[in-house]
Amino acid sequence: MNRHALRAKLERNGLKKYADKHFTDETSPVVNELKLEGKDAVIGIQTKDGAYTVLGEKFVYYLTPLGVKGQIPLGVFSDELHENGMSKGKLLARYKYLKLKNGHRIWLKNKSTMCALWNTLLWFESLSDG
Repeated sequence: MNRHALRAKLERNGLKKYADKHFTDETSPVVNELKLEGKDAVIGIQTKDGAYTVLGEKFVYYLTPLGVKGQIPLGVFSDELHENGMSKGKLLARYKYLKLKNGHRIWLKNKSTMCALWNTLLWFESLSDG
């Protein structure tokens, strides 16, 4: 993956700005830990309590607020975000967490951060398709 293109993408979609102090990248301990486990972790968000949502090139890795670790393919996560957005609507909905079909709750921080993560995820998917 082209790191310069990734930085430009993150700048355009505002992920670093929206995630603020919760932003994680290849210099973050959580991303480095995931890489040591053999994961393709790249960027994401993490709470001060340790819960995280990290995008990889093929998977989304997460640690729920209850301490449950998991991973989900990018396409499945994208579909779950879409279904969640369609069921909640746009205007007054809160997007702090995404509840997966398996019952896990993945932290998204807020609507702006969720949209920026989703936009980045779609870009990762387009790279693997082409």
